[in-house]
Amino acid sequence: MYTSDSGSRRFAFVYGYFGFHSRKTYRGTAQVFVPGFAGEAHRFDVELFINPGDSLPVASAVEYYASGTGLVKWEFHGEGFTRVLVLRGVL
Repeated sequence: MYTSDSGSRRFAFVYGYFGFHSRKTYRGTAQVFVPGFAGEAHRFDVELFINPGDSLPVASAVEYYASGTGLVKWEFHGEGFTRVLVLRGVL
């Protein structure tokens, strides 16, 4: 949650980055080991901004995607906390 210049409160759904402007950068591949996947995955760093012209992100995320599987690991870094979601299994 943040307060805009007009004083109104706005809430952001961080998992979909709704309410944020973002910049995603491909960082190559990395070895990922989580309960539902072990192997090489493509890493993307995501910077999240309140306004499109901001230069400092208010939060960041790291996304790992495996070919043929999809998202296998997601790390969200906010102000004073980190949340990590991982793939538990494939049906």
